[in-house]
Amino acid sequence: MKKTPPKTLFAITFFYALATASIATIETVFLKHISQTNYVLMGIILGTGAIGYLLFAPNVHQIPKKIGKKTFLIWTSMLLGTTAIYAANIQLTPYYLIIKTILLLLIPVSFSTILADIEESFSFSKIKDTLLLGIGVTALIGGIVGYLLTGYIAKTVVTHGYILAGLSYLLAGFISLRLPAQQQEYYKPTKNNLLKRIETLFETQHKGLTILTIVLHGYWAVRDFIIPLLILELGYGVREIGILFAIGVLAGIGSMYVTKLLLEQNHSEQVLLAALLVAAIVATLLPFGSFVLIGILYAIYVATDSMISPAIQTHVEETTPEHTIKQYTKSLSTAAALGWVISPILAGLLLETQIGIRGVLFIGGVLLLVTYAYLQKEYLPRKKYFPTISLKKTRRRFHW
Repeated sequence: MKKTPPKTLFAITFFYALATASIATIETVFLKHISQTNYVLMGIILGTGAIGYLLFAPNVHQIPKKIGKKTFLIWTSMLLGTTAIYAANIQLTPYYLIIKTILLLLIPVSFSTILADIEESFSFSKIKDTLLLGIGVTALIGGIVGYLLTGYIAKTVVTHGYILAGLSYLLAGFISLRLPAQQQEYYKPTKNNLLKRIETLFETQHKGLTILTIVLHGYWAVRDFIIPLLILELGYGVREIGILFAIGVLAGIGSMYVTKLLLEQNHSEQVLLAALLVAAIVATLLPFGSFVLIGILYAIYVATDSMISPAIQTHVEETTPEHTIKQYTKSLSTAAALGWVISPILAGLLLETQIGIRGVLFIGGVLLLVTYAYLQKEYLPRKKYFPTISLKKTRRRFHW
């Protein structure tokens, strides 16, 4: 099998991340406009848009194997590009619900396809690990560029962000033409039974991690929905939303290396719960501050929040039988999708009450604290409560 040029995959990843960040920057502002500030309708659109991923993700993940990764990336990029450009010209919320469903269904599968291409093309572990790290860094850089660029070009006309996203997806599709031709792969079709997937969520030894995944991804969805509203309430606009989100990505990049050191030198459950505790405390404080204070707290939140998923994955690999790891990882994906479906709808309902924007964010932080208290009894070691980094071990690693 001919290997895929890494530069091509990096370029596709960059433009995908740029486009996705562009949409995230303006989506809440755009929805507020076309829904005429109907928060319930906004929450329903964001929540039900994720139902498509919850229902059909297992089926869509099989399409690249059936038609080939190159063909899938080309046609998906074209569909995403035209969908994003079309979004800039609509004024009715039902149409945007269809658009949101397409975006949430195809974007994660496209990123998974890129990662799977690296896994299959490069068998040598060190090269593969380096390329996977490069893809992650490229995605983060693309996200930063997308947030800042959209904040600049869409500060007067919000829909310019959708046009930028559409052009970026289309460009990724043209770059995908450079991928080597790939034959169809043999695969065994899997049955997609949503009810069975939901039933098996809590039939594992990691029920606490399943609950955490639902709450954590639910808060992510609420955060991306509510924080732009909070910035608008403070008198700022799309430019400041883009700057805030870019600051978050930079904080996430900074925490990547620290996370790796912590996981190498401590128990994964220590890292998981320490990061969750700090993130939960910061999340409860996030709604109550000026733009500058919100920016600082948001950076701290993203930095600690970025440690949680790697800690969950490490803990699962350390404590789960090898033959069940893949199945449990799929269960966590279902749990995450449930969080993305439920939380925006609940947030939209709460926004129409006297609780308000700040109150909804505060409730999200409290739920994270409650989840931490539940997990603490199950996972936290009694003798050592917080992870540490040994400078001696770090110096030895780099031969200081």
